[in-house]
Amino acid sequence: MPILRVETNLPGSALPENFAEDLTKLASKLIGKPEKLFCIILHPDKSMLFGGSNEPCAFVSVSSIGKIGPELNQKYAAELTPFLSEQLKIATDRFYIQFLCREPDDVAWQSKTLATMNREAALREAATASQ
Repeated sequence: MPILRVETNLPGSALPENFAEDLTKLASKLIGKPEKLFCIILHPDKSMLFGGSNEPCAFVSVSSIGKIGPELNQKYAAELTPFLSEQLKIATDRFYIQFLCREPDDVAWQSKTLATMNREAALREAATASQ
């Protein structure tokens, strides 16, 4: 369920053609979850200031159930920062990356929270094992 949100004051036309796909591939490699689980949200054309200036800037949010923490966040930052800077043509001192760890009860998919889905899967496995 990793979600990457990129908000920027760049116009949509300035985003590289395959930016979302390339970001998905990189994030999947870094976080270690399949690409099919990622949601990439791009918000160009935002009215944004960074450090009091409206020069190109961005705010990036990375949220995931697990796979977030001090050492991992540093690893992700070291890989995401140059990628974002190069792809968006934004200086590395003109964007923040925020990392958010979510609990399975905080995210729903197909009408159920992921915690509920995990519990149901565990019950099915237990029932199968006892047969």
